Order: sequence, then C-alpha cells, then structure tokens
Amino acid sequence: MKTLRFLPIIALLSLLFAVVGGAGAQGGGELTPGTPVEGTLAGDPVEYSLSLSAGQVVVISMVSEDFDTRVTLKNSSGAEVGADDDSGVDQNAMLAFVSQADETYSVEAGSYYSGEGAYTLTATIVDAAEVAADSSVTIAAADELQVYAVYK
Repeated sequence: MKTLRFLPIIALLSLLFAVVGGAGAQGGGELTPGTPVEGTLAGDPVEYSLSLSAGQVVVISMVSEDFDTRVTLKNSSGAEVGADDDSGVDQNAMLAFVSQADETYSVEAGSYYSGEGAYTLTATIVDAAEVAADSSVTIAAADELQVYAVYK
C-alpha cells in the first residue's frame, strides 16, 4: 500500500514534465536574419526574438503546406507593430517592417485559424534605397520582384 501513496506525486511530476517539455518542443528562440527556421505549430503561437537596428528593413515570411500561417511582430514593450496572414504566396504570411529603433522584437509564428503542422520562418534584411518624391525609378528584374515603399 505504500506505493499507492506515491502515485499522485509521480502523476503530478509526469504532468509537469509533459507541460514543460511540450512547450519546449514547439521551438522558439532566436530568429537570425538569413537563416530559415523549421518548426512545428501545435496549438499556441511559437515566439522568437529578432534583434534589429534602427532603419533596418526586414521581411518576415512564414510558409506552411499544412495550415494558413500568421506572423505577429511586437516591440520590446509588447505592443503589436505588425501582423500578416496572407501577403505571401497562397495562404502564407509575409510582413515587411522598418525598425524605428535598436530593439529586440518578438515574432510570433502562428495560424490564422487553429491549424497545426510544419512551417518555415525566415527573416530577411532588405537593402533600402532612398528616392526623392519627385523622381522616377526604373526597376529591372529577371524573374520575380517585390517592391516595398515607406513614405516619410
């Protein structure tokens, strides 16, 4: 009968391990520009940190064949500064953002609905060119081209 006394404690420890271990299994961590991250969404959004310098332009994309992706960007105060779910190809997220300060942002990789599955999250730093409002720009592209504009 002494072993029965320990069953509730063992069950509680097993549950605690499953909850803590399960959260870590979803990924997260640091999102490094230029380095795609492969992850699995299983419920709540997975949070990544992204460090940017003032004036940097970043494009964050999230691609999945399993679900409709959604990316949310929050500043260090926790305020949402950008979100997207369908600007990429098909139902994939693509968010362009200009950092206003040297800051570490939070990138939440999630689903528009309650989808689950594998995804790839990528942050790409884009070289920006300043163009006067009264000038013209000619852009030549060999294949596909995406243009982002920020007006001051």
